[in-house]
Amino acid sequence: MQNALSGKWKHTIEEIIFPQLDAFSNRVNESLYPALNNMQEEEEKIRKKVEEKYSYADPSDVCDQMEDEVVIHLIYLIQIKYSTLNLLAVGLYHTLEQHLAWLCRDENRFYKIGVLDDNLSHLYESKDFLEKYFSLELEKFNSWQKIDELRLVANTVKHAEGSKTDDLRKLRADLFIPPNMRSYPDLTNDISLPKVEYTATGEHFFISIDDLNQYFKDVKSFWQELIEKSCQ
Repeated sequence: MQNALSGKWKHTIEEIIFPQLDAFSNRVNESLYPALNNMQEEEEKIRKKVEEKYSYADPSDVCDQMEDEVVIHLIYLIQIKYSTLNLLAVGLYHTLEQHLAWLCRDENRFYKIGVLDDNLSHLYESKDFLEKYFSLELEKFNSWQKIDELRLVANTVKHAEGSKTDDLRKLRADLFIPPNMRSYPDLTNDISLPKVEYTATGEHFFISIDDLNQYFKDVKSFWQELIEKSCQ
């Protein structure tokens, strides 16, 4: 049984899904990330607070302790930055997954196919449904490899070390290295790097703003391909 996606989906993608993705991306880049990345201003605030805390003492007696506290607070801020970027990548993936499940459930009802229920939510369930009933082979989309990579990213952030983490290392070993250290290629093969345990707190796994922006582009490319291949 082969069908064509109902015509409303081109409108839905262009008028609902794309504006949501653009708003998501714009808010991250224009407001959220600048606040997360303003390390110089944050360092000045931290130093002022630490100096006030130790104002009772001779600075020469507590300078090392003061500097340690500043460094610790800066490390926390860096972890918060990567924690937020990691979780934003998870949110982007699930936005795609939920939109695609919405499409499949809607087409299932429209054509009275009757093989799905309202619990459909996973990417590969949607992929199999679209391939079987609409001859849409998502794995042949130019954007699919990056979409599947984003799926592995989301799984790694949520669950830390596991089989999906190994799969992602084969594709993007650099994501397990802080962006400011990725220019050292030997690190990608360094077996002494820690196992992935604390992804949600911005440790052991690092989505950069450039990585996230590329995933925004990849998700939009996926939807554009879907329009071109099915919503003529």
